[in-house]
Amino acid sequence: MIKRFVFVAVGTLFILCFSFSCEKRTEQNKGFQIKGKLENITDSTLVFLKTKKYIDSTYIINGKFKFSGKFEQPTHGILYLNKSRFSVGLWIENVVTEIKGDVTNNYSVKVNGGEQQSVSNKLIEANIKLDREWDSLNKYYVKNYKKLTEAEKEDLSSKTKKVSQKSDYNTKRFVKENPNSYPAVYMLNARKGLWSKQEVKELFSLMNQVYKDSYYGKLIALHLNPKANPQLGDKYVDFQQQNTEDIIVKFSEIKGKVTLIEFWASWCLPCIKEFPELKNVYSTYKKYGFEIVGVSLDEEKQKWLKSIQKHDLPWVNLTELEPFDNEAALIYYVNGIPDNVLIDESGFIIGRNLDNDQLKVKLAEIFP
Repeated sequence: MIKRFVFVAVGTLFILCFSFSCEKRTEQNKGFQIKGKLENITDSTLVFLKTKKYIDSTYIINGKFKFSGKFEQPTHGILYLNKSRFSVGLWIENVVTEIKGDVTNNYSVKVNGGEQQSVSNKLIEANIKLDREWDSLNKYYVKNYKKLTEAEKEDLSSKTKKVSQKSDYNTKRFVKENPNSYPAVYMLNARKGLWSKQEVKELFSLMNQVYKDSYYGKLIALHLNPKANPQLGDKYVDFQQQNTEDIIVKFSEIKGKVTLIEFWASWCLPCIKEFPELKNVYSTYKKYGFEIVGVSLDEEKQKWLKSIQKHDLPWVNLTELEPFDNEAALIYYVNGIPDNVLIDESGFIIGRNLDNDQLKVKLAEIFP
């Protein structure tokens, strides 16, 4: 089984830019504009702008680039170059946002944007020295690993831990002081698995309903919800995601008499290896009311769609294009893939993480 690994940076996760605060607003109905001016960059280099469900790209000419569009609410995005360590986190709002800096140094980048970016800057500024220190310790460790004594490794580990603790303190304080902001709910969601549920609950309680009802707020609520992680014998928990036609589909509307929720991803080789036999099982029992709902943890739509086509997956396929915060994976506490949940006609869970042979035995007991 391939496990899902989550890499957590020390201070601001993907937000590796040092920013300054002032605003140049456009009219809200005109949408956003992102204007960039980067140094040490080759002409015609592609720069990408990516959010949870949106990706765009453009060419950099004379160090300059521009994106435009419109979002209904402030959205966290990542600006990055292909095959480069350069990346910048930012809050995309329906205002003009300016990005300036040197692509050889993420810490040199400055972002001048809207209200949510200004809030985010507070945490960036609070943690930038810690980010630099953590980065320096990490690089030293990687470079000198073979030469270090055990005592030196322990000393470096201790220093890194202290930096992380300081960063955590700053982040908790940031959420507490700015609860009603998108950067706060974003950061609380990002750290929810690292902090105690009690701490997360207390910080979440400070937020108003707008942020609790946001995408990241709903993920936090799922994390805190005692109904999540249903066990064998429990009723299934409903969820909804988009299908291959970009239509939002509710699981309860497509489940069969017996339904297998199959968690997978296009990059998961053990998942792919199981498909031929799983397709045979599906072909055998579909006429009796057996259904499979594939839930992908992919984050790139084209890779997901190509994999479905390549392996000719005949069942319903859903995704959120979100590898670490997929709602269904959170509900059922999926810690690695392949994984699955088998649900009977009455909606009770009768199997979990079954291989194909175990699935055949279960279905043979249910159907003639």
